[in-house]
Amino acid sequence: MSKTVKYLGFGLVILFLLISKYHSIFYHFFDWDEAQIMSMSWAMTHGIELYTEMPEIHPVFHFFIFYPFFLLFDPDTAPHAIRIFNILYIGGVTFTLMAIVFQWLRCYWTSFFAGILIIFYFGYYRWALCSYGEFYTLLPVLYSL
Repeated sequence: MSKTVKYLGFGLVILFLLISKYHSIFYHFFDWDEAQIMSMSWAMTHGIELYTEMPEIHPVFHFFIFYPFFLLFDPDTAPHAIRIFNILYIGGVTFTLMAIVFQWLRCYWTSFFAGILIIFYFGYYRWALCSYGEFYTLLPVLYSL
């Protein structure tokens, strides 16, 4: 297979990723759960002690994912930066999955379609629009393979 075809496939995967996730950049949050996680992360940047007045169902580590964004950016800008990070994260998941499929099957086209399929799932289904903990566990799980 020529390098041109591989670069074209690489470019198509990136283009499809950007098209499928571009709309999510303009939302602050998609549901109350994500908004609550973001507000708790913002509270951490102001020294507010968590878990004191009411129980919390989210693990503390989840807040640490968002903490740097609220530490570095304005509270109105941080959700958009998180969305951009999510796009980069999905890119990492996609190319890791493509590498795994290529190592197993030694077929470029199968790995290409596996990448397109995972982008479709992350771009189409509502659960993939939010920044839940399950969303961030996919890359470590893929690396464990």
